[in-house]
Amino acid sequence: MLDDFINLIPDSLLNQPGEVLQSGRQAFAEPSDIYIIGYHPGGNPEEAPYTVGESIDLVLNHRAAEWSAYLDESWDGKPPGSRPLQRRIAHLCGGLGLNPRKVPASHLIFQRWDEANKPSPGTQREWAAECWPFHQGGIEQLGVKILVCLGSYARGWVLKKERETGVEPQRFDSFTAQNKWAWQSYAYQAGNRYILTLTHPTWADWINPNADPTELVKRTLSKVRG
Repeated sequence: MLDDFINLIPDSLLNQPGEVLQSGRQAFAEPSDIYIIGYHPGGNPEEAPYTVGESIDLVLNHRAAEWSAYLDESWDGKPPGSRPLQRRIAHLCGGLGLNPRKVPASHLIFQRWDEANKPSPGTQREWAAECWPFHQGGIEQLGVKILVCLGSYARGWVLKKERETGVEPQRFDSFTAQNKWAWQSYAYQAGNRYILTLTHPTWADWINPNADPTELVKRTLSKVRG
């Protein structure tokens, strides 16, 4: 089934630095209530030099079917799964009773860049539009009910795409971190789909109970599962 989604990626993206998948073949092989969608692959392209196409080949042909970048990948030369963002995603999934290796996860934009070479807003919108058919195909074919958006950019894009279908997302729940920033995460309903917009785990320490959005996600998941 993953091949069907991969075929929706334009050939023009395959030779660009970046990656698509944060979970392996098994996560995209069966229905899933939840789909995790981040912003873009972080890091310096020169230090992670593989292309979008090469990253796809790694997942399709070389990594275990049950694989998660959040558990099994070494980032910045550290032990697999040990970086803060990885541990926070694992914490969220664990709190929901989910195995990250079986939760489909990807980046809204597949291209990698560092902050010194951040593309313009217009370029980012163009790239997101080119990448979106992959996400749309996965969401529809996997029967996804909850889109977990990491950070403001993914949130804004996903809410925009829902509005383009003629459905206005309605906010029905929220979580406010008990810290000096009072970061806020929200839950929206758009027809039969739910959009959760969480403060990005690069910045928010979800393992800290004062900043943990797990209960917000859990409440939404209970609505889906009745």
